[in-house]
Amino acid sequence: MSHKGLYVTRFMVPKAGITRDECEDALCVLPDEPYDTLVEGAFTAAVCDGATESLLSGEWARMLASQAARSAARPDGLFASSARFEAFAADVVERWAGWLKEYTDRRSNRGQPLQWYEEAKLSVGAHATLLTAAFTPDPDMAQWWWKAAALGDSCLFHIRDGCLLTSHPVATADEFGNRPELFGSNNRDTGLLADRTRLLNGTCVSGDILLLATDALAAWLLTQPQPGKAVDVLTEHARNPGQGESFEAWVQDQRNRGALRNDDVALVHIEAQGR
Repeated sequence: MSHKGLYVTRFMVPKAGITRDECEDALCVLPDEPYDTLVEGAFTAAVCDGATESLLSGEWARMLASQAARSAARPDGLFASSARFEAFAADVVERWAGWLKEYTDRRSNRGQPLQWYEEAKLSVGAHATLLTAAFTPDPDMAQWWWKAAALGDSCLFHIRDGCLLTSHPVATADEFGNRPELFGSNNRDTGLLADRTRLLNGTCVSGDILLLATDALAAWLLTQPQPGKAVDVLTEHARNPGQGESFEAWVQDQRNRGALRNDDVALVHIEAQGR
């Protein structure tokens, strides 16, 4: 029996004062296994941060994360080539158009048609950042190859032996701003989206930690004096059977201290295991 694989834990914490249903961050992990299940084969993950100023950004982020993770899992998916990324982008925009029509029809049928200000916002589209990654074990599982695609300021971090090896696509806390690159639900310029999406690949080995995080947590990590060591705090929560509640309490404590901005948090924690 193999004892090599990846432990994958996911967290979602809405900003203070809103419900989980109102959260505008989203994530998707495939296969969708419990945190204590050793994933021995390939898997994909995506996190998206919906832009608050756009209408239905949470719904768009959830669709985008789901479709990105599914596309990344296919050999002919978004990582296959620039043309395939464009095909993924075109497909998810078309899916949104269909979903939006159903949404507006349901509103009308309930006697709650869109108001003029909603129509104005929806004509501009919903927007979100996109970060998706795919992990594939080599034949003897001595290491895993990973690929990442990032549009905006949701970040992938790769940590080994307490050292931060990779921070993609944002390298320092100073780079976070109010106008990150965004994937628009109405954007049919798929070539532009492909050009602005930053790709990276690497390998991880047993003991490595990788994180996919939306901007608030990513910025927190990059402000720490020793970011690699700060990841130990997140890993402790990921290994805890009650990790959801304890992590949410930790997030709120960091907000109260002023160390973490009051924003939605999405995190996928990946720990490579092998013996």
